Amino acid sequence: MGSRKYLGKMFMGAMALAVAGSVMLSSGAQAAFMIEISDGITTKTYTDNQLLADLDPRTGALLTNPLLGVGNFTLAMAFGVSKPFVGDPSHPVMDMAFSAGSFGAGGTLTIKMTDTDFLISGLSRGSCGIGGVSGGSVSTSCYYDSGNVAFAETVLLGEVGSVVGEEGFELAPNGLISLTTVVRITHGNEQLVLSSGNTKIVVPEPQALALFGIGLLGLGFLARRRAARHLDG
Repeated sequence: MGSRKYLGKMFMGAMALAVAGSVMLSSGAQAAFMIEISDGITTKTYTDNQLLADLDPRTGALLTNPLLGVGNFTLAMAFGVSKPFVGDPSHPVMDMAFSAGSFGAGGTLTIKMTDTDFLISGLSRGSCGIGGVSGGSVSTSCYYDSGNVAFAETVLLGEVGSVVGEEGFELAPNGLISLTTVVRITHGNEQLVLSSGNTKIVVPEPQALALFGIGLLGLGFLARRRAARHLDG
């Protein structure tokens, strides 16, 4: 019990930062936005706006119970956002911050985030990524399912190992789809291991990609201009 209290003190700051860092957006109707946590034996599932389970009342923002014990792990929090809090059905954005620890015994903790009823038209480009990782071995994978089934891992879009980074992908679905991100946290039997970070899957609007491209062109122009000035000097 003492180790759980110690982990609790270590994790409360991370939970406060994740919640404070979120941006308030408009809310509306929501399909099936959920987070699932499992150590392979015990599985716990949380649904957006679920009474006494989702601690964030905003639609499209899901905060699990703090200091949740799952096997050898203590999950300080998993805080995910999806439509309509961020993105929309045509331009998905799913982001999740997580923090988990183990004390004296390890294993693998899997955290899944899923949402349904996305409708993407034509060929679209997106990215699957993970960032801010500390401690343990952490990886993320992103999937979509043309059957629009929650937590379905049908088509792999991208996968990032135990490093910070992202992988781009293309998809051209026909009809409604579901999107799912899977985070796997693996700990050894060290006395205390803490893992935290955030994972995302994004399919931005074409205008955003165009603006990003214009920004890169501008940076390239400035770099060439500065280089020319340096040579002239």
